[in-house]
Amino acid sequence: MASCKNCIKDFTIYPDDLKMYQKFEVPQPTLCPDCRQQRRLAWRGNLAFYQRACGLCRQPIITQYSADLPFPVYCPECWWGDGWDRLANGIVYDPARPFFEQLSQVINSSPRLSSYTLKCDNCDYVDKTAGSKNCYLIIGSQDSEDCYYGEKFLKSKDCVDCNFVVECELCYGCIDSRGAYNCNFCQACPRSTNCSGCYDCRGCSDCFGCWNLRNKQFYIFNKQYSEVEYQAKMKEYNLGSYQNLQKVRAQFAASRASQAIHRFALITHSTNVFGDYIFRSDNCWRCFNVMEFKDCRYASDDEKGTEMMDTNNCGYGELCYEVQDAYGNHWCRFGNLITEDSFCDYSSHLTSCHDCFGCGSLHKASFCILNKQYGETEYKKLRVQIIQQMQTTGEWGEFSPVHLSPYPYNESKASIFYPLSQEEVLAKGWRYKDEDAPSGAAHQLPAYTIPDDIQEVSDDILAAVLPCEQCGKQYKIIKQELDFYRKKNIAAPRHCFRCRYLALFNVRNFRQLYHRSCMNTGCKNEFETTYAPDRPEKVYCEECYQKEIY
Repeated sequence: MASCKNCIKDFTIYPDDLKMYQKFEVPQPTLCPDCRQQRRLAWRGNLAFYQRACGLCRQPIITQYSADLPFPVYCPECWWGDGWDRLANGIVYDPARPFFEQLSQVINSSPRLSSYTLKCDNCDYVDKTAGSKNCYLIIGSQDSEDCYYGEKFLKSKDCVDCNFVVECELCYGCIDSRGAYNCNFCQACPRSTNCSGCYDCRGCSDCFGCWNLRNKQFYIFNKQYSEVEYQAKMKEYNLGSYQNLQKVRAQFAASRASQAIHRFALITHSTNVFGDYIFRSDNCWRCFNVMEFKDCRYASDDEKGTEMMDTNNCGYGELCYEVQDAYGNHWCRFGNLITEDSFCDYSSHLTSCHDCFGCGSLHKASFCILNKQYGETEYKKLRVQIIQQMQTTGEWGEFSPVHLSPYPYNESKASIFYPLSQEEVLAKGWRYKDEDAPSGAAHQLPAYTIPDDIQEVSDDILAAVLPCEQCGKQYKIIKQELDFYRKKNIAAPRHCFRCRYLALFNVRNFRQLYHRSCMNTGCKNEFETTYAPDRPEKVYCEECYQKEIY
C-alpha cells in the first residue's frame, strides 16, 4: 500500500504493476492512478478556442492556445514547412537547475501547431479531427459531416450534442451508439431508429423512454402500443416544447435508474480484462474505452495498444508509459502529443523522431536533448547523466507538472474528469482562466426570450447572446443548429454547450472500479464494476444479464 502525495489517499501497487515498472525502468509512482490521470489530462485541451495570428506568416488562425501564452503558434502550413529552424531554441543541459525548469524553457519557446486536423473542410473550431466537413466544436472525431458539440463522432452525419457515436445520423443528445438514426437522448442503442430517451435498446424503432428492449417497435416506457396509438402519444409528448422535454427527460432518468437492468460492464470479445467499454482486448487492468488493447494497465480512450501503462488517447502504440495524446509510438515515456516516435522521453509535439529527450516541436529528429543536437555516443552518455540527476532530485518517473501545461486547468480535459473550483485550482499553484468579459458589441446585442416551443422560435435568436440557465455564462445558437432543432422538433437548449457537454459526460459512470456481487436473486457471481455500491441501479453479472435480456 502506498500513499498518494497529491490527494493523500492510500492506493495499491499490484505485483503486475511492479513488473511493468521494472520493464519501463521507472520507479514506483508517487501518485495514485486518478491523480496520475488528472496530471496527464491537464495537458489536453478541451474545446476552448481562440483567434490569433500565426507567429510566422501572420495569417489569422483559430487555436486552443490563447494569445497570452509564451510560445509562438504556427498555422499548419508554416509548422510543417521549412521556413524555421526547429533547433534554434536548443539549450545545454545544466545539472545545477531542475530538469523540469529547463524543459519548460524549451517547450515554452518551441512553436506549436495551431490545431491537429487533417483533410477537414469548413471545420475551423475543431481539434484532433480528420476527414470531416462542416463541423463545429467537436474533438477527437473522424469522417463526419454536419456535426456539432461533442466528441468522438465517427462516420456520423447531422448529429448534435453527442459523444461516442459511430455511423449515426440525425441524432441529438446520444451517447455510446452505433448505426442509430433519428434518435434523441439515447444511450447504448445501436441500430435503432426514431427512438427517444431509450437505454440499452438494440435494433428498435419508434420507442420512447424504454430500456433493455431488443428489436421492438411502438413501445412507450416498455409498454406495447399500436402504431396509431403510438403516433398519437408522440404528439402529446411534443419534444418541441421545452417544458414537455424537461418532464419526459426526468421520466427517462428515473426509469433507467429504477427499472432497467444494468450490465456490470460493457466488455465484449475480451479475456481477463477489468474496466468498462472494452472491446476485443486481453489482459487489461483498469482500462476504459479501449479497443484491441493487450497487456495494458491504467490505459484509456483509444485503440490498438500493446503493453501500455498510464496512457490516455494513445493508439497504435506499444511499450509506452505515462503518455498523453499519442499515435503510433514505440518505447516512449512521459510524452505529450507525440506521433510515430520511438525511444523518446519527456518530449512534446514530436513527429517521426527517435532518441530524443526533453524536446519540443521536432520533426524527423534524432539524438537531441533539450532541442540541442548531439552525436549518438554523446547523446547516450548525457542521457544517462540526466536520468541519474533526475533520480536524485525526484523528477525521474514523474509526468510533467500541471503548472507547466499550456492550458488553464478549467480549459483542460482534467477539469471534466476532476472538476475543481477556482480557489482549489489556484491553491495548488495551477492556472485558472477567468471568463472573458463580454465585449461592447456583445452588450449591444438585442435581448431574446426563447419561446417554449421550437416552432415559435424566430431567426432573431441567431443575433442574440443567451444566458445559460445553469452556469450563467453566455452562449449563442448558430443557424445550422437552429435548423437542426426545427427539423427534429426539439426544443432549443437553455444551457450553454459546456453544461450540456458535462451533463452528457456524466451519463457514463466515473472511471472507478468497485468490487460487488450480482444483484440477481440467488446469483453469487462477483465482479469489478463502475457502479458504486450506493447507486440505485440493478447491476447484473454478464451471465444473468444475458439470460434476463435475451
